[in-house]
Amino acid sequence: MREIARVVGVNEATLYHYFPSKAAILDALIDQLLAGRHMVYTAADDPARTLEETLHELIARFMAVMQEERERKFLRLLMIEGPRLAVMGRYPFLRVFHEGGQRLTEVFEKLMATGRMRRTNPRVVALQFLAPLMIFGFHQHGLGGRKAEPINIAEFARAQVELFACALAP
Repeated sequence: MREIARVVGVNEATLYHYFPSKAAILDALIDQLLAGRHMVYTAADDPARTLEETLHELIARFMAVMQEERERKFLRLLMIEGPRLAVMGRYPFLRVFHEGGQRLTEVFEKLMATGRMRRTNPRVVALQFLAPLMIFGFHQHGLGGRKAEPINIAEFARAQVELFACALAP
């Protein structure tokens, strides 16, 4: 907590006034992060978009978020603090993954309800869709934002769209 207080420019007592622990700070950061991702999940809101267009837009928005400096800093923090919190029985990364999966489930439910996607288990589709995006995000993070080789964003997005558009077409 001392280091966090120093970095943000407040005294430690002020930090403890608002946050009783590092875990509470991390929870607040996760809340902000998830709220900031809202626009990612509105890709299915336009009923004029085809399934393929919606998937492409969803991936483009997710990739744009993953490239943001704030997101990369948060991912670094999760990687550092996550194992420490896991020892205490707290799993912040799983919360981020679970809530992202829930929001994607809602996107796929909307696509099914509007007839743009065949009926299937939206939760399974959401997890299958989200996992490669998260892996790609970790790959990007590991490169420190440098150009991704041998994976590039356009090729990755195209492959994801083709795979899911083919599998889920009505």
